[in-house]
Amino acid sequence: MTTKEVLIDIANRLPEDATLTDAAYELELRAAILEGIESLDRGEGMALEEVEKLLPQWISKESCATVELPFSTRLIGTQRSATLPP
Repeated sequence: MTTKEVLIDIANRLPEDATLTDAAYELELRAAILEGIESLDRGEGMALEEVEKLLPQWISKESCATVELPFSTRLIGTQRSATLPP
């Protein structure tokens, strides 16, 4: 889909009473999903099993305030993977 086609699709799916904020949210969500899928297609992913193994370290009380997660927190449910940053 072209960018214009994506925008039209999002607009067509919004309810009549949707706000610009609703539209912006849907656009950002679609962009994040497409970005994640493209990242996975490039092999820039982490297996779910590896994420599950490392997750306790990432979310421990001691590390939450100081450690950035090494993957996008946007959820992409197509390949049981989390995306790594470029």
